[in-house]
Amino acid sequence: MSSSVSFRHALTPRTLLQMAIRITVVMAMVAAVSYWQLITALTAETKDSLHNYIVERTARESAFFKLAEDDLTVFRTVFLDNWRVMKDVPDAEFRAAYRAWGDGTTRLRREAFDGMLTQEGLITRYTTGFVGPDVAVDTQDVRKRLMLMWRLVGRFGPAWTIRFTNFYAFPPENFLIGYWPGLPWGLTAESNLDMSGEVWKTITTRENNASRSTAWTPLYFDAVAQKWAITCALPIDFDGRHLANAAHDLTLNELFERVANDRLEGTYNVIFDEDGRLIVHPERMAELRASETGLSVAQAGDAKLTAMYESVIGAGRKANGADVLIDDPINDAFLAAARIEGPKWWFVTVYPKQLLTSTAQSTAQHILAACLVALVLELYLLYLVIHKKVVLPLKLFTSASAAVAENQVGEVASGILTLPEERKDEVGLLARTFRTMSQQMEESRHRLEEQNRTLEERVAGQTASLEETILRLVASQTQAEAANRAKGEFLATMSHEIRTPMNGILGMARLVLDSKLKLEQRGQMETLKCSAEALLTILDDILDLTKLEHGHIEFERVPFNLARCFEGVTTLLRSRAGDRGITLLSTIDPNLPLWIEGDSGRLRQVLLNLVGNALKFTEAGRVTLRAQPVDAKAGEIGIEFSVTDTGIGLADDACARLFQSFTQADASISRRFGGSGLGLAICKRLVEGQGGSIGVDSEPGKGSRFWFRLTFMPAAAPIAQPTNAAVPDLSPQTILLAEDNPVNQKVAVGLLAKGGHQVTVVPDGRAAVDAVRDGSFDLVLMDMQMPEMDGLEATRIIRTLPEPMGSVPIIALTANTMRGDAERCYSAGMNAHVAKPIDPEVLFDTMARVLSPMVQPVAAAAPAPAVSIEVLKALADYVGTDTMAEVIALFLTNGAADYQQLLDLADGGALDDVRHYAHDLKGMAAYVGAQIISDLAAAVETAAREGRDEDARTMIADLPAAWDATVAALNEAVAVV
Repeated sequence: MSSSVSFRHALTPRTLLQMAIRITVVMAMVAAVSYWQLITALTAETKDSLHNYIVERTARESAFFKLAEDDLTVFRTVFLDNWRVMKDVPDAEFRAAYRAWGDGTTRLRREAFDGMLTQEGLITRYTTGFVGPDVAVDTQDVRKRLMLMWRLVGRFGPAWTIRFTNFYAFPPENFLIGYWPGLPWGLTAESNLDMSGEVWKTITTRENNASRSTAWTPLYFDAVAQKWAITCALPIDFDGRHLANAAHDLTLNELFERVANDRLEGTYNVIFDEDGRLIVHPERMAELRASETGLSVAQAGDAKLTAMYESVIGAGRKANGADVLIDDPINDAFLAAARIEGPKWWFVTVYPKQLLTSTAQSTAQHILAACLVALVLELYLLYLVIHKKVVLPLKLFTSASAAVAENQVGEVASGILTLPEERKDEVGLLARTFRTMSQQMEESRHRLEEQNRTLEERVAGQTASLEETILRLVASQTQAEAANRAKGEFLATMSHEIRTPMNGILGMARLVLDSKLKLEQRGQMETLKCSAEALLTILDDILDLTKLEHGHIEFERVPFNLARCFEGVTTLLRSRAGDRGITLLSTIDPNLPLWIEGDSGRLRQVLLNLVGNALKFTEAGRVTLRAQPVDAKAGEIGIEFSVTDTGIGLADDACARLFQSFTQADASISRRFGGSGLGLAICKRLVEGQGGSIGVDSEPGKGSRFWFRLTFMPAAAPIAQPTNAAVPDLSPQTILLAEDNPVNQKVAVGLLAKGGHQVTVVPDGRAAVDAVRDGSFDLVLMDMQMPEMDGLEATRIIRTLPEPMGSVPIIALTANTMRGDAERCYSAGMNAHVAKPIDPEVLFDTMARVLSPMVQPVAAAAPAPAVSIEVLKALADYVGTDTMAEVIALFLTNGAADYQQLLDLADGGALDDVRHYAHDLKGMAAYVGAQIISDLAAAVETAAREGRDEDARTMIADLPAAWDATVAALNEAVAVV
């Protein structure tokens, strides 16, 4: 064992590296916290600075516009005061100030511009006026306004134009009096000048200025003065009449220069109009100059500028015009905004957040550098401590440990190898402990050698005993396997022996029921038939359970229609639910596919068992069968099936025993409701055998919810096969029946004789072979277990006979239903397999299928009548004519209600409601033979279930004609039957 350690694995460099990493992490955290605190502090300080700056700047700029508004307010007051006391203007006085021109206009004389003395003794200059030819200057109203405006404009103009470009007054009519130093505008204006459409004039009309307050024009560029300008105007009203307006033109170049240059360091200023125009932007002044009337934010084509405008306007509206501070993530900046009084512009200062982060980063870097210096110093000091206090003692421990590893514990125990035992700290304690441990290990080694010798002797004795035990276990396993095989053979024998008398009981019951019986006798025979079928069900449950226990059940993977499977279950059990007054419902989640791949027969078996149990234990209310999707693996479909009832419910301890074989919730349930207790155990094994899970949620007195989950593969609907082929007519046949049981002989002969078939009976397989060899039969019905020769051996011999005897169709009639029975029949040469007790429909269908190549097809059936008389006659034979009439009357009442509900839903009702009423009508119509209504309702139900809205409502439109024909046919049929 090597005693040296590479440098990269040595304790000192590793420890120093780890410490460096930890300290670096701490320093990074300190720098990050410092950076965050700096950012926080700078952010707060910046927001305060921005707020103070924006408030001061907007107050200063607002004062400029406010002064213009104050001027106009003073003018309006003085104008109205003079107007109230003003007398008519003499013609000479008017002509002294105004002169009519040859072009139809009237203008202030040149003297008014150069210098003219007014009645007040004032000399007015730089005033000019223009009156269009469409204005009637000979009226006192016009003359009074012209004289008053001239005097007041000349009076206030000199003082006010020091601060503003000009000052002028104008009425709603086409004339204007203005004060422009150096610009005799009224003398040079064109005679056809029409000012009615000018913006500065239209902003004062009542339509555009209902509040009658100061109005502002949009920003414009004065090409003559080469300056940006804006006009404010104030309407002057008297007794509800608009007399005149006062106006200032304000140039804004100096304001724009202040906006661009007077700013906080690193920031820039922007001005927006509330209507979406960009007034000032330091990087877009050339574009603004080219637009002359202001550049629209939307026209600028800048997403960041648009976001800035929307943020400012939105926040300003929420603040009711007060100043706002906005964190703008799109521009990565803080926006300080306040509204400038007057034209209602928004002054915005943009503070890039980068200014904050750069300052914070610089400070954090200084902190980090100081930490790095401290790190280097700390690591050096740490190196000295580790080398002296840790590394040197560890080398001594390493030498001692290596000696122990090489079985030289004695050297350590005796003190040959030195350890730092003289130290008073933990290292010294460890050294002394290590020395003591080495001494104890040396003593233990001697004791262990002695114990090993004793243990070897004991192991030899235990090995011989273990071999004997293994031989006994092998013998026990062999006996258990033999018993299991015996159990299977016993069940197969019992299946045959029980089904043989059951075949007689059920067969004779069906034959008697097909005869004319009194109502009481028919009820007794029905009870007998139901009891026999119940006993047969218990037998099937036991056989199914046995197959499941031995793993003899194989599950199919074939496509099937989930909706049809549900419909089959509810159709079979709906009459039982109706007899108990229970509502039976079923629903399939629309997200589930219609076609899936799996074992539909086993699924149907589980559903029938669970729904049947729910009906059995529910006295009132409803039972609901539901399917909904659950999670599954990729490519598979997980479905949860549930059966919910409003029955007696179960306690938790009872739920825990439910799925055990031959077990019910308690003995009282067994006495009250009956049952073998095998159904749920079979369901559990069928579900778990397919990789699923099953369970129950229940509460006593409130009902239960049984559920199970399975996975399926999605499947496409199979290609529909032609259905118009003629069904083969099973004409009377010559049949050989090989059956040793007299009861079964009588039942089979009775069933076959009703079909017009000629039957020859033999008691065993040997007689069957002789009969086939000597006679000519169309079909052989062969029992499997018979004396002398069984059916399988007899079939093999028959297949060796010459034609046509050797190819006679053979159908097995047997009570054997264990695994492999059908395969044994087919391998022996039989054509089909029918289980006992014999179901007449199954038998005749099998015969027709086997004999189909040998019989002639019947002619295509004529269109079905609205009502089947045969169905009504069968109903009358079964329940009596009076009861049949009551059933028809009940259908005409309840069916009419469902029919009317469907008509009401035709124009837009929910498809779930359409499906429900169509399903209900379909079942009722089938009971009374109303096949047209039943088929049409079934088609509507299918369309509604599949979400085909238009198809469902189109077929509802066909119901009235079918319903009228059905009602008429039922009324006629009652009299006939």
